[in-house]
Amino acid sequence: MTHRYASLFLAAFWLLQVLSGILLVYARELDDWMLDASGQPPLHAAIDDAMREIDARSVRPLEYFISGGLDGQVDILTDPGTGDLDVWRVSGTDGQVQRVTAWTGPWWRLSLARGLLVFHKSLLAGPVGRIAVIISGLLLLITLLVGLKLAWPVKRRWRAALLPQPVPNPVARWFGWHRAAGLWVFPFVLLMVVTGLGLQFLPALERLTDSRATPPAPCTAMTAEAGPVSAAGAVDSARRRFPGADIVVVSLPGATRCYHVQMRQPGEWRRVFGTTHVYVDAASFDVVGVQDALQTALPARFVVALYTLHAGEWAGSAGRILTLLLGMVFLAVMGMGLWLWWCRRAVQARGRRSRTTS
Repeated sequence: MTHRYASLFLAAFWLLQVLSGILLVYARELDDWMLDASGQPPLHAAIDDAMREIDARSVRPLEYFISGGLDGQVDILTDPGTGDLDVWRVSGTDGQVQRVTAWTGPWWRLSLARGLLVFHKSLLAGPVGRIAVIISGLLLLITLLVGLKLAWPVKRRWRAALLPQPVPNPVARWFGWHRAAGLWVFPFVLLMVVTGLGLQFLPALERLTDSRATPPAPCTAMTAEAGPVSAAGAVDSARRRFPGADIVVVSLPGATRCYHVQMRQPGEWRRVFGTTHVYVDAASFDVVGVQDALQTALPARFVVALYTLHAGEWAGSAGRILTLLLGMVFLAVMGMGLWLWWCRRAVQARGRRSRTTS
């Protein structure tokens, strides 16, 4: 009864969460296909020119990062001074502005990929929505464990449970497949829920494992004036430190006197946004701090792996496709469960009418 009524009460909410999660698997590619992608790696000198043009419009660039979808797309995070942050999408090869969307709000100005992510994490409702997502995740975890107990085959009859035989009664047939499909996807859904809850507490986990990227002492102790803004110069210095790594995020000097270059090395689990960090002196362009993702402690790697496991990136393209398919199967399990509840309700209603008329 707990499994049934908890599922019914939160079915619509869980449906939206699962659906948004499925779409997020390829949301960056879908978002980028709407624009003209060059298909070429970004030229950081061209991005420097684009940031100078944006700065000339009294909008302060903060950092830029690759879109994570198709090659040649770059987003520049900016502070227009309105209290909310904006994102300028530019072509990575020539710096031409393609669109301007919101980063923090309002929700109707968010891009497709950003909007899906914010909805999935907080229902577009800020801290209150985040709390609601955490509570629903905990309830889903409990419901899954109760459902597993109910579906556990007696006398270890796993073959019959996982491959139900055809029966004449359609309701019994659907119940058998609901149970079987639930058992098939249970490990996957359990992994998604646990890692999703872990991601909601990511800042705390990073502090606990000392895995958060923090500027080294030279960045906060510098007193010399920095030269002209040149992200391309900082990128060159970072590439000399990690020649085979991809540049994914470049943060401009602000609270610290360093460029923060985030990179992805071959061998990192993350598909796009690796967690190798390089800090570059804004005046001399010397590397003054490094956090090598391949050399970090095991607890820090575990925290990084939360997103990789949640998004299916651990197995490359095959893992993302598998995540997409298993998410669809879980939607089918939910749909079958709702249909079975409706059938049970209809049978009970007919029974009450029969008793009334007899």
